[in-house]
Amino acid sequence: MLLAIFLTLRIAYSASSRRPEGSPGTDGSFCHCFQDFGDYHAGMTLALAYADGADWQPIEILTAILLITGLPIAYILLHHYFRNPPDRTPLDARIVARAWPIPLAALTLALYFLLNVLASATKPFFYAYQMPVVRLVAAIAVYGTVMLFAAWITRRRRSTWTESFGLGRRQLRCLLYAPLLYLALIPFLMVATHLFHLLLEALSGSETQMQDAAQLIAEERSWLQVCYMLVATLAAPFYEEVIFRGIFFPAFAKHAGRTGGIVLASAFFALMHMHLPSFLPLFMLSAVLCFAYWRTGSLWTCIGLHAIYNAVSVFSLHLSG
Repeated sequence: MLLAIFLTLRIAYSASSRRPEGSPGTDGSFCHCFQDFGDYHAGMTLALAYADGADWQPIEILTAILLITGLPIAYILLHHYFRNPPDRTPLDARIVARAWPIPLAALTLALYFLLNVLASATKPFFYAYQMPVVRLVAAIAVYGTVMLFAAWITRRRRSTWTESFGLGRRQLRCLLYAPLLYLALIPFLMVATHLFHLLLEALSGSETQMQDAAQLIAEERSWLQVCYMLVATLAAPFYEEVIFRGIFFPAFAKHAGRTGGIVLASAFFALMHMHLPSFLPLFMLSAVLCFAYWRTGSLWTCIGLHAIYNAVSVFSLHLSG
């Protein structure tokens, strides 16, 4: 974990001189402001691409150390899984049993898009310097509204958060899996993201860019930055895991099977962030999160992994400013 943090900090520092100019919140991507909070895990892997040409040689050494550290953990986890495969039938049945009916899942998606549109509609009423605060308020409002809706639907279905999402106190021990999954996944994400960015840059002829919310974290030095950090590391992981892994993944899995559900939910998760350079890492991350939810039956694992990504990336962006 320390190796991952040190590598992230150094990569982000070398990337700070290559951030695109402009004031956050002044472009047309405001309608996706609350989605940006979930992209710091992608931002960390994107930082590897920004580090090209860094003049600090130990960064390559730290990258190699991180790969050497993460790969054995990935091997151990995979070896244990294939040597001791779980009974997939009850795990599949548990996910299917938690699936919301298609009309409810569609209604959640409609609410998601509606709030997105309403957020974008407020942009003309504010000055550019006000947009960071507006983005933050919009994000909190969206998170709260969707979570209240999810709680209402859960209660209407005569269920609980423990039964529907595995978010009970007894399942908190599943958080212990998050650091291991983080270390096992991050080498693959870094390599895949780096190759993906090389491909995109070769095709487009331009460098990839960080998302607006990530730029704001790196550039701001105020109470607003602290609020952004808290939302990114606490609220965003909980919100996105409930929506994408807790609601959409089981709904997809019920009609397309476990593998099809993972692919559809991951593609949907990556596409909803509207940031092409982040598509591959977001897809890979979502696939692991879906698998973790299927295997453990608890969103605590997913929330913990998501929070670690965001926390490490936010901390690195803070120091890179």
